[in-house]
Amino acid sequence: MSKEVPAEVLPPERSIPHGGDLQAPPHPRFSRKRLALAFATAALADGLSFSLAPTPPVQWAVDLATAILLFRVPRASMGARSP
Repeated sequence: MSKEVPAEVLPPERSIPHGGDLQAPPHPRFSRKRLALAFATAALADGLSFSLAPTPPVQWAVDLATAILLFRVPRASMGARSP
């Protein structure tokens, strides 16, 4: 037969603050310059998309290029290095 050993519950080693010292983590903020660049890129892409409506393959290429550019704008503002 196995002998069961009772578990011992201990208090935490460090005190846990009750909300007085807790601060919310800062949200990453984009610079106004980066946001303006992103909006200008999107506006240019929308204008090109409207004018390229009769040629879907070209429009798809413009949409893909826009998606890549818009993905790189926020990454660059967060300090990511391009490969």
